[in-house]
Amino acid sequence: MSVNRNLRMDNAKGILIMLVVIGHFLLPLQGRTVVCTNLFYEIYVFHMAAFTFISGLFSRNIYRGKEKKSFNLRQLFKTLWLYVIFEIIVFFSEIPAYGRASAWPDLFHEEGAPWYLLALFVWYLFIPFFTVLKDKVFKSGSVIMLFIVILSLGGGYISGVGEFLSIERILAFAPFFYAGHFTGSEKLEAFLRGEKPEQAKAIWYVIEALALFSVLAIALFMYDYLLPYHDIVFGVWYERLRAYEHPECFTGITGQFWFLRLLWYIFAGAVTLSFLRVIPDRRIPVLSLMGQRTLQIYILHRPVRDLMLAAGLITCFDPGKPTDLIMVLLFCTVLSVMLSAGIFTKLFEFILTPFKKKQP
Repeated sequence: MSVNRNLRMDNAKGILIMLVVIGHFLLPLQGRTVVCTNLFYEIYVFHMAAFTFISGLFSRNIYRGKEKKSFNLRQLFKTLWLYVIFEIIVFFSEIPAYGRASAWPDLFHEEGAPWYLLALFVWYLFIPFFTVLKDKVFKSGSVIMLFIVILSLGGGYISGVGEFLSIERILAFAPFFYAGHFTGSEKLEAFLRGEKPEQAKAIWYVIEALALFSVLAIALFMYDYLLPYHDIVFGVWYERLRAYEHPECFTGITGQFWFLRLLWYIFAGAVTLSFLRVIPDRRIPVLSLMGQRTLQIYILHRPVRDLMLAAGLITCFDPGKPTDLIMVLLFCTVLSVMLSAGIFTKLFEFILTPFKKKQP
């Protein structure tokens, strides 16, 4: 393992990719019992926000050279290439699972797992634009982030676009990505370590209190009271939000969809920072390696999930039984570890051969 790796982030990504796998396996089961549903949304309230934030932290590799003025087109198109590969894989695995009838993969409409790679491509593209705004117009990282948040909150009101190019999620999760990009790993690490205790102590009290409130609220009230608001954590267009059997839930201030998204930003951000703070910054066997190989786990677990779903090997479990739920969680953990194996790493190295740097 390279001594230059950020071990805290490797470990964090290792845990987050396991949560991605668990979340996708719980998706067909959630809604059937209180415990399973609440666990599902404990994961979904922050896990993709955290992944997006970490991606933003390390997004400066989109530039080449010491002066970071040249765009790294190799990295940009590698992301797009992986999106296409993932779309093709999911297209075939979803046929037995969901009975898809289309003749070709639809690369322009996506809200399933591949959306994240397409979003990364778009977020990378807009880094120079927001960087120029920050440096030349706003002259402040805080102001540019406020601008991006306002764009996202207002963008949710766009209607009639549907799943086209995953724009709904690209807009919704953009603040997490650019927060990571403009913060940078060094500043974040200093904040997590509390290197300015006179400032950080009070801030961390607030962050951890918000994180605890979020976790407890979902654990205690998600199934019975908060379920009408559940789509907010998926970053959907506001027009897709529904109150289900409680239309009165969206009256008054809760009827302001931008406010619901803002609340999600606050709670997801607090949980993400609290999560990162408790992650060890040392090498942890298996977990650290998984954190380096999240891409292969992310792409390969979906066909496994889809084929198992088609065979009835997921819905046969009763999430109301603790033993069944534990078995699903253990299987997801083992699957995540297995998919991090070196043989799959070699497979992805082969897939990415066109984007390798040529030796001089």
